[in-house]
Amino acid sequence: MPEDIDAKVSVRICNHMNQDHPASILAMAVSLWPKAERARMDKISLGACTITAVAGNAGGAGRKQLSWTFDPPLADAAEARTRLVEVHGRVTRVHFEQPVSAVVLFMVAFVFTAAFAPIAVMDPVRELANVVFPAPNCLRVLGYILLISHGIEALYAGALARKLKLSFSAGAGWVLGTVVCGVGALEPLKRLAGAKALAGSYDKSD
Repeated sequence: MPEDIDAKVSVRICNHMNQDHPASILAMAVSLWPKAERARMDKISLGACTITAVAGNAGGAGRKQLSWTFDPPLADAAEARTRLVEVHGRVTRVHFEQPVSAVVLFMVAFVFTAAFAPIAVMDPVRELANVVFPAPNCLRVLGYILLISHGIEALYAGALARKLKLSFSAGAGWVLGTVVCGVGALEPLKRLAGAKALAGSYDKSD
């Protein structure tokens, strides 16, 4: 069995990850604990890396020790970089904030169905909209506004994906997710783009 990663090497790898790749660490933490807002890699071994994560206040349930298991285990310390790059590619794929995404998706689908689909069951909705908003084609106007706003958000998502140096497929996923769900996809990406590693000792200044 290969010898485990030396403590000094572990510190060097963790310092590099915390300083240069905080978004990767936060994404790993979120995949293990969706409430995570800040994270820090504390230790890495051949079998796993240990991550401290916090959500809101660090006390009680707001702070957790997480373990990301390497399966299969690393062959040696030199393999850590390759495997962490692979993990980065997996955990930075598009994911959606709930229940915001579900609400936005329902609203978009409802508006577009009422505005553009000639379905009789939506006639009462169109009639109500014409009463509440006495303007020609008000639902279609609202649909176009939603489309434009989501398009602008998708452009921003693309810029954030480039900032994070995500792969083309990951970046495209975030862009398409934002087109469909707006802030439901954009907000998680913004958190990754603004990630800063959790300090060694958590306090309110973090």
